[in-house]
Amino acid sequence: MPSNRRTPWLIAYDIAATNRLQRVHRAVCQSAEPLQRSVFRMTATRPQVEGLMGKIEVLIDPKSDDVRAYPLSTNGRHLIYGPPCLPDGVLFFDQLETFLGDLPAGERAASKANTSQHHGPLRVDASRKGGGDR
Repeated sequence: MPSNRRTPWLIAYDIAATNRLQRVHRAVCQSAEPLQRSVFRMTATRPQVEGLMGKIEVLIDPKSDDVRAYPLSTNGRHLIYGPPCLPDGVLFFDQLETFLGDLPAGERAASKANTSQHHGPLRVDASRKGGGDR
């Protein structure tokens, strides 16, 4: 995987002590969106993920704590059982390309210009995508 390519990552941890758990949680929340209590998603380059893992490494006890980072597929396929982690109409920023692909070219260019510096979840109006059959 090229190091300068931004890809989605799953970050998960199991921290034994409450004080370390709080510090790790704060550190991860600075870069990633929570999916569950100790599971996060971030879109980043490999060096960015390694940098986050380096920050976490000094916060944990490697004998009793566990922190993992897994690169995710970029094809957008995933399964969710139970309530979604984001409300309806909210997409992760890296899902925006798929959403915008169905918009007319003028709207697509305007939407990209308005969101070019955004990271993390992004609210979009899903009713504008396609016809009124959704």
